[in-house]
Amino acid sequence: MTAPQPGCDPEEVAREFLQSHAAVFGLSEEGVETLTVVRQIEMPRGKHVTFRQTLNGVPVYSADYKVNLTPDNAVLSAGGLLYPDLKVAGEAELTAGQATQAAARYVGPLPVKPGPQSGTRSSTVLLSSDTGPEEKTTLTVVPFSRNVLASRVVFPMTGTLGRPAWKIHLQKGPTESYEIVVDAEDGALLHRASLVKFFEPRGLVFRLHPDAEGQVLRSFLGDPIASPLTFVAAGQSGTQGNNVVMGVGANDASGAQHFEFPFANDYETNGLTSFNLNGKTLLFVPNASGGFDLSLPSFTDAPPGTPIQFDNFGDPDNDDGDFCFSPPEDFTFFGETFEFGYLCVSVNGYITVNRLSHSQPLENQLDLALVGPRRIMVLWRDLDASSVGFVGQSNPEPNVLCFRWNNVPEFGTTNANSFSVCLFGSGSSQPVGTIQLSYASVEAQFGMVGLGPGVWTVPGTFLGSAAFADFSSPTSTIGRLGLARAYPGHADAAAAATNVFWVLNDAGHDRTYAAGFTETAGNMQDDNFGRGGWGRDPIVAASGETFGGLFFNNAFFSPSPSDGWCCPQASFGLFTDPPFRNADSSFDSDIIVHEHAHGLTTRMVDLLGGTHGAALGEGWSDWYALSYSGDPVIGEYVTGNPTTGIRTVAYDASSPRRLGDFGNL
Repeated sequence: MTAPQPGCDPEEVAREFLQSHAAVFGLSEEGVETLTVVRQIEMPRGKHVTFRQTLNGVPVYSADYKVNLTPDNAVLSAGGLLYPDLKVAGEAELTAGQATQAAARYVGPLPVKPGPQSGTRSSTVLLSSDTGPEEKTTLTVVPFSRNVLASRVVFPMTGTLGRPAWKIHLQKGPTESYEIVVDAEDGALLHRASLVKFFEPRGLVFRLHPDAEGQVLRSFLGDPIASPLTFVAAGQSGTQGNNVVMGVGANDASGAQHFEFPFANDYETNGLTSFNLNGKTLLFVPNASGGFDLSLPSFTDAPPGTPIQFDNFGDPDNDDGDFCFSPPEDFTFFGETFEFGYLCVSVNGYITVNRLSHSQPLENQLDLALVGPRRIMVLWRDLDASSVGFVGQSNPEPNVLCFRWNNVPEFGTTNANSFSVCLFGSGSSQPVGTIQLSYASVEAQFGMVGLGPGVWTVPGTFLGSAAFADFSSPTSTIGRLGLARAYPGHADAAAAATNVFWVLNDAGHDRTYAAGFTETAGNMQDDNFGRGGWGRDPIVAASGETFGGLFFNNAFFSPSPSDGWCCPQASFGLFTDPPFRNADSSFDSDIIVHEHAHGLTTRMVDLLGGTHGAALGEGWSDWYALSYSGDPVIGEYVTGNPTTGIRTVAYDASSPRRLGDFGNL
């Protein structure tokens, strides 16, 4: 780009090059002179000079320009990003310490360290502070493991508008180090980036649907402003995060936070799998990480036991009830010992593990499994032992406690279900805390099976490490929780959960966040990061089913009553042939985006009931789906109808309908 200039100062050569081409960069000669050299490297094969833009001595965030030279100072190349017309709007009101406390809100839940007096300890100590424009500051902040580095920057919001800001480096733990930029006036998050480089969370998804294109590998990081915790919660192995929790989810495939499940299209090819737990024993053995390892040993059942009397809460007509008991000695559940407290077996096929109180028996619902107390789901279903069958208690060996449901029917049916659970304490034939679930004969067609770690305790830790898996075949036993159900194969079940999770996060949450559906507008998130609105209300979604069993030829969104009320639900059913085709709506982005838009509109607009309001809601949801796909046909994949899809007409010029027609139909 320039001739060699041996013996000259590389910085002078580089700056002279920028000055001679100032118009190209939109800079004046004075603007070039104000660029600060932040790095100069000389290597055997070349030299590199990096300039940084400043405003009144304060660096402009990420506004760097690098000039690369040969050993004899000929300019080889130059590149970077500058903001020649940038002006600062606003005043820096926050100190470095206040900015650090603001930044700490955006790195997820922090450990609480005990203090000698008050029970908790949290402090900020100033170690050093420069008086220059950058105000470089070093602090110690409990509970961060390393000193916190803070400095002033100007953050470009547009090419011409900048905000006064603080850049903060926070080391939360060995694998959690962040660069956070917060507004220096109000502490709002402007930018967040993880400085630790892993394989990023990712998964195989359909951007539109299987007929349009094959699966593609997509990042699950999300937008750093809309989803600062990414789509997948830290330390989480399942499709669960701050915005969306899959009730029946997908666990890691090829690595940590990787959800790469190839789509086999089993449902269209082979139809539903059979629901069959008969003759199976599931053995959950505690592991060192506080979870459980699952195996399927040979079938071992508990004895019928002595009938127990359930507490029906004073209602003699109540077929539900529970029976509270003391667990075997040293019994543990998700890493915690439960020698005291309330462990209560429900007639409805589960045991709650709760230190505070017993929980009144409930019919099986995925949302309750996810946000309720810790739970052992033996076969959670609405069961009725009031007139037929019984639940018995036994101790088949020392320090082992078993419960068995003996020919207990589902409510309102005459079927019979026999299954058992055994809890193992110290000195027994299994490791302490082992849980054995066994199924002699199950005639129910749906039921939740597995272990639930219980409700979250602070924002950002929603559901702990829970994940569902399909137990309809021995190859479907990954994860900590399970769902015994009819479904088109485990691989497609995991692929469906992955697809719904990504589309709801990417095309739903992050896309509408950019359009203004933020925390203050009432969006759906667990942690709102102090940005307004109410948290604790992520979407809980189910792929291929509803929260009470399989359903067909539809999908739905059930909003929570208000912002902050847990939790809105979305379910995506299986379509059938006839009248459509055998297809799972979990793979159709039209359906997923449509349902997410119902969540948006019910939060933003009141009184959408009735014919007129419901029609508006359906139309708006279709519009969001169409604006994402760019295709005028809604639901062509699930219906097998590429001409009009689920509607009677396409949303284009082929439709005979015009705006004025709809008032007179």
